[in-house]
Parts: sequence; C-alpha cells; structure tokens
Amino acid sequence: MFSAAVLAMRSKYSTPQRFLDALLDLYDEFDAGDTAQVVHPVQLRVCSLLSIWLMSSFDSDFKNNPTMLFSLQLLLEECSKKSPLLDSFCDRIRALGSNRDSYISNQFQRRPISPSSRIANRSSTSSLSDPIRSKSKTWCERFLMIETKEIVEQLNCLESDIFCAIKTEDLLLHVNVAKRKNASIGDTSTVDNSIGHFNFISAWVVTRILMGKKPKARAKMITKFVEIAMELWHQHNFNTLMAVISGLRSTPIDRLKQTTLLFPDSVKEDLEKLEQLMSSERQFARYRAALHEADLPCIPYLGVTCKDLIYIEEGVQDYLPDGSVNFSKLLMMGDIILTVQQLQSKPHNDPRDEEILSFILESTVLSEEQAFDLSLQLEPRQAQPSSSASS
Repeated sequence: MFSAAVLAMRSKYSTPQRFLDALLDLYDEFDAGDTAQVVHPVQLRVCSLLSIWLMSSFDSDFKNNPTMLFSLQLLLEECSKKSPLLDSFCDRIRALGSNRDSYISNQFQRRPISPSSRIANRSSTSSLSDPIRSKSKTWCERFLMIETKEIVEQLNCLESDIFCAIKTEDLLLHVNVAKRKNASIGDTSTVDNSIGHFNFISAWVVTRILMGKKPKARAKMITKFVEIAMELWHQHNFNTLMAVISGLRSTPIDRLKQTTLLFPDSVKEDLEKLEQLMSSERQFARYRAALHEADLPCIPYLGVTCKDLIYIEEGVQDYLPDGSVNFSKLLMMGDIILTVQQLQSKPHNDPRDEEILSFILESTVLSEEQAFDLSLQLEPRQAQPSSSASS
C-alpha cells in the first residue's frame, strides 16, 4: 500500500529522473561494498519499488530517457552479482523484454496503445432553428423503441473510454489551482475531456426532452431517461448517471409543470430515489456507500473524486516544518488515486453499436440559454396575480 501510494503521488513531488536518482542514492547508502551476498532490507524495498514502477509506468517515465535506462542497466548488472534475494527483481526486469544480453532500452517491449475515445465534435447550435426539430419526431420514435439496457451499454462504452484515459498527472494538476493557472493555454487534459463529456450528456438529455412539442411527448422522453438513469445505477456508471440527473433537474426541464403532471407515479418515485442516491447531503454519503459496495466494472462520479482531492490539496501542507515530505498528505491523496487506478483496471467491454452511438454522438445540443428560451416557448410563464387589491 505504501509503495503504491508513493508511486501514485510521485509526479506531485518530483520528476522521474530525480525520483530515480533518489532511489539509487538510497540503494547505494546501504550498500555493503565488496561484501558479496549481503543485501540490506532497504535495498530490497528499493528494488521492489523500482519493479512496481517499471511495470506500471515504463512507457511514460523511462522509455524515452536514455540516462534513466542506462542507470537501470548498471543497477541490473550490480544486482545480478548480489544475493539470490535479488534474483526475482532481476528476472522481473529482464522479463519485460526478450533480449537478455542487450541494454535495457532494447530489453523492454512496447505496450499496446489503448484505443482513443470515439468522441465526435460537439458544438451547440447558434439559434433555435428548424434543423434540430426537422428529424426530432423520427429520432424520438426510434430512440424510444431501443431497449434501455442497450442504450446504457453504449453510454458505458463512451464513459469507460474517457474515464480509463484519465492520467494521474492530469488529476493532480486539475486540483492544484496554482499549477493549473500556469498550464499552457489551449491544452486539454484527460480530466477536461471527462468534464466536457459530462456537460454534453447533460445538454443532450435537455435537448431531446425539449424536442417534444407536446407535454405528452416530453413526458415519454423524460420517462425514458429516468429508465436509463436507473439502469446506469444498476451498472455502476455513476458519472453518466449524475450527468443524466443534472439534465433532468436542470431549470429548462424542471419548470415544465404541464409535462410533470403526466408522469406515472413510478417515474416520480424512481427520480426521487436517484436524487437521494446522488444527493450532496452529508458529503455524498449515499453515493459513497453505493460506490463502496459496487462490483467492477464501475465508473465513479468524478466530481466527488476531484472535490476530495481539492480538500486535501488545499487543506494540508505538502511539507512539514522541518522540510520533509508530509507523508500523511501523500497517503491520503495516494489512497484516492489508487482507488481511481483500481477502477480503471477493469473497463466496460460491451460491444459497440454504431447505430445507437450515432443517436448520442451525432446529436446537436442546445446551449443553456437556448434551452431556457425554448422551454419558455413550450410552456410560457403563468401571469402572476396582481398584489394590489381593488378598492
């Protein structure tokens, strides 16, 4: 646990080169010199940490750094002459590649690159024009006919791709306000991608509900999205679930009282259950309990994850008064990062359905202002009674 937490938080405190140098210095500090077969426990811990680091982050931290690779080669040669206690470490390093005689830069195999997320360009409309409505009836009829579980499987595929692509470095940068301000303008992080997808799904829900010209049509679409939200809960996709709830409870939808009157009682009850699950009461207590009990695959609500990291980042000092690293903070943040990495280890692997994906990714969505204006057109404000009494 300690080693994993240190590696998860390594980028916050040091560059890969500096971290490796510190580990090698620590190894040398406890070296017994010419006394063969003697290995200090600290050296074993250093080798164990290096082994975990190499297996998890070789491509990102080592592959393109000849200096680090050469340092590892020297360590490997030294360890191979030491106690048999280090044989397992040497074997694990050599096992990363097939050529045992060449330098370590040639010993390691390249890992396959994960497929990138399939996300279409999502731009809001500039006006409440007819193109959105032109196909809305056909779209709604076809969408309502698709099995809810099949839609959720495709939503899971999209969210899983984005979630599993989130880098630890991007999470730490996102919660560090000072560093984020100094980041290059125009750079989009993996966390930004997740936030953008969340906002798109929320706007997609709002837009598709508002495409119904009559309250009955809107009520049917809301019922469908409530069913989708319930299935997202059952399949442990909490991030998309929160995005759907956000859309259902947005002002343009929440104010549609004529539409609300047509809800079946079961839909109202399910929506209430969903709101209770994702409520921010007691620091999202119900959601945290559900996340703790959920089996993999599982996608957390990133908003809570970032909130927890920000709370620790801003409330606890990085270093103690004597200048040493505050390991208490490192372990607290490391525990959250490790949880994210564990959840990323088993993504959703449902087969993709291009037709259903097109219902999502190829949709045009309304901006917040456009959605509110259309909501007012569909159900105008009721005139307020005059407050002055007639005399």
